[in-house]
Amino acid sequence: MDCVRPRARATRGALKRPDLLVVALAASALLVGVACTPAAPAPAAPPKAPEPVAAPAAPSQSPASPASLQPLSPPVSVKVGEHGVVSNAPLYIAKARGYFEGQGLSVEFLRLQTGPAMTAPMASGDIDVGVGAPGASLFNAIAREIPLKIVADKGQDYHGRSYQVLVARRGLVESGGLASFSDLRGKRIGLTGRGGVAEIDVARAL
Repeated sequence: MDCVRPRARATRGALKRPDLLVVALAASALLVGVACTPAAPAPAAPPKAPEPVAAPAAPSQSPASPASLQPLSPPVSVKVGEHGVVSNAPLYIAKARGYFEGQGLSVEFLRLQTGPAMTAPMASGDIDVGVGAPGASLFNAIAREIPLKIVADKGQDYHGRSYQVLVARRGLVESGGLASFSDLRGKRIGLTGRGGVAEIDVARAL
């Protein structure tokens, strides 16, 4: 609680009635004198100085565009774990075209089985980046407060569009034996690994 010290009131002596009368008479005389004195002509107002013109504002500094970013010097080595799926192709294309090197990144790809299998190497520092779908291992690492960050998405699944596909034998499809997800029941399904999004998607579809 804030404490505020109250201000002390200035003490003034009470005016006695004779004093009030003197003050009233003096005020009346002053008013009469002002009324009887001829008013002097008001002096002409000096010409108004022109208002200064504001200087144009300097253009604001625009943020640096990606094209103006300077590459890292010296180059930084980055180990990227990936699991050899088709959706990782843009990473190899970027490396082949020198996009990473142009930003001062020396990228090395390391092949791992699944996305969840990359969590432990990232936690230990054996790889710097993991490319894959989230899974139980990532959620467990977050629960244990292991310093991992999701910085970008590599693909998105939503209604009517997906970066994942289901590959089946041609004879099974042409015979009509596989026309929908429900036809997968009772069949053997191969996955890149357990505990990932692919397994969750198949389980929900069935």
